[in-house]
Amino acid sequence: PFVCGSTALIKQLNPDWTPEDVKASLMNNAFILINPNNNLPFTWTDQGSGRVDLYATATTPLLIKPYSIFIMENEGKVDIKIKNLLDNDLEVKVTSNLISQVSGIIFDFLDKEEVFTVKANDELVIPFNYKVDDKTPEGYYDAVIYFRTNDRTLHIPIVVKKGIPKVPTKILDDISIDPRKISPNGDGIEDTIKFHFKLNFGEKGLFNEQAYRSRIGGVIIDILDEKGTTKLGTIYKKVLMNGVYDFIWDGRDFEGKFFLCDGRYQYKIYCITIQSGDQLQLVEEGAEVGFFIVDENIFLCTKIETRDSVAKNTGFLFDVGVKAAPDLKIVNSELTFDPEYLEVIDVLPGDFLKEGDSEVRVEYEVDKEYGKIKVKVTRVNEKGVTGEGTVFRIKFKAIKDGGTRVAISSFVGFDSQNRPLDFLLIEKVIKITLLMGDINDDGKVDSDDLIIFAKSFGTKIGDSDYNEKCDFNGDGKVDAEDLLLLAKNFGTQAP
Repeated sequence: PFVCGSTALIKQLNPDWTPEDVKASLMNNAFILINPNNNLPFTWTDQGSGRVDLYATATTPLLIKPYSIFIMENEGKVDIKIKNLLDNDLEVKVTSNLISQVSGIIFDFLDKEEVFTVKANDELVIPFNYKVDDKTPEGYYDAVIYFRTNDRTLHIPIVVKKGIPKVPTKILDDISIDPRKISPNGDGIEDTIKFHFKLNFGEKGLFNEQAYRSRIGGVIIDILDEKGTTKLGTIYKKVLMNGVYDFIWDGRDFEGKFFLCDGRYQYKIYCITIQSGDQLQLVEEGAEVGFFIVDENIFLCTKIETRDSVAKNTGFLFDVGVKAAPDLKIVNSELTFDPEYLEVIDVLPGDFLKEGDSEVRVEYEVDKEYGKIKVKVTRVNEKGVTGEGTVFRIKFKAIKDGGTRVAISSFVGFDSQNRPLDFLLIEKVIKITLLMGDINDDGKVDSDDLIIFAKSFGTKIGDSDYNEKCDFNGDGKVDAEDLLLLAKNFGTQAP
């Protein structure tokens, strides 16, 4: 109805215009809609020539035909007719631009400007030559020709069809990151990573019996630990229309804080769609993972060193340390744990604050009901220490089998001048077993466990034969490392 009303008004204003004239004026002067998430025009198939601009159409100085160009051949020419509607000569500057990110397509006026003069109330024909290389991938590509006068910019949308484009089968495609290492230290070298991806289609239709996909979907990028078992943070979360996107990440979370120490990590990019049924629920689709490295991070951060898995009823050390600490003298820290799985036996000083044979005092308080432990570590020497090392060691006892998480919820240091130092916080997942290698839970590690293990050997999470009980170190795959852990306890029984 909006376009029909606009058409009627333009026809009333120019009763001698043909339908083609009216359509050309509307399309030439349409307002091109820009996707705010990638600063590129929405595809012509999504927006047509743009949003109707009735005032610009009513006062247009030019009529340009054809009002759209659809290219299917590898090479050719289109004659563009520019009609001057004014009583004075007009100088028209013509440029073209390939919007889609693809190589092998060449146009006249591509990224260069040519000037033409159109006489008053006259028409000028200019040739527009194009060439599409045979090596250009099959697909649809967008381009545009601009016509600029002193105070106006008109345009013609161009769609290039190369070959027989395949219907996309993956919701996310063309995923890449560059570089694969980020060094957020402010030196201007590898301070950021660029995530690149293409959203092919949106979420599923909820109330349509036939398969239906919208053109809008939610895209999320999470950061995981190296093994992909622990989510460390979300760095990207947006609702997007179909298109190609780049995201420049500087190493910070949504709160603007750096949260990763030096090391190897995984990223996970995926879409969230709504699934209908008895209850509406959000489901993940099209998940892709990859690795990247954080290096030369000069920001203060904590670190955890401990075993990935422990046997039930055994004790183990959980080392809490720091990286890039400047003049550290005092630490006030708080950790959370699940008291159903872990029991705190003791807290011991690490070697870091002992540097120079300084005395170190450790004070701690355990809340067994809510699973919290507060630790204060004080270096008696007047000067602090700088660098990396273990600040304190918690001795835990594993009291229930299963997976459990220990997180550093607070870690504040003070230097020798009593100035506070804020550190990045991390967490750790620990797997507790009744007896490492006792897969069938019969209290002993024997040939029966070995037979079960053999069926899962070589599998990973997602495989049909993957057995979590065979993944002793909790790294998401059953391999030689797990076999060695089973071999250590082969022939033993639980106490």
